[in-house]
Amino acid sequence: MVKNNVNAMAALKIAIQTEIDFHKLYLNAYSLAKNENSRDILKLLADEELSHKKRLEKLYVNLSGRRIMALNLKPKFRFKEITNECISPLEVLEIAIENEKESLKFYQESAEKTINYDGKKMFYKLIEEEETHLDLLEMEYKVRKKIFHEEVEEYNNDNIKEVSSVMN
Repeated sequence: MVKNNVNAMAALKIAIQTEIDFHKLYLNAYSLAKNENSRDILKLLADEELSHKKRLEKLYVNLSGRRIMALNLKPKFRFKEITNECISPLEVLEIAIENEKESLKFYQESAEKTINYDGKKMFYKLIEEEETHLDLLEMEYKVRKKIFHEEVEEYNNDNIKEVSSVMN
């Protein structure tokens, strides 16, 4: 997937393109989603990716002394897309977690194959940030899943009580 000897500037361009791809993915899903909680999560994810992109562009300017005029790069890996407008918050988080794991794997592979010290350092920094992002998504998923199961259990217990009272 990643060529050997990816230099620092090429590595930054790849990372920027990856963040652009994620931003578009989450923004498109945001426009489709009808569930307000799902929309909130997707908007937050889109904003995070845009923030990453801006930081990477700033790093590129600092290292190269030039602004990026065009990337002209294709996506480096396939993302799982969100195409269902009725997607639940849990499903949004599952897809986001899967995509973050893919980008993390890509950055790890890039770090291993980058010979340039600055490129390696930059990819390891991205790995650290993506791991934090993934941890946050997984924690959010666990919390929402617990809340969902508690709501379902509460609903079921109420139904059982209601059925019992009618039968007695």
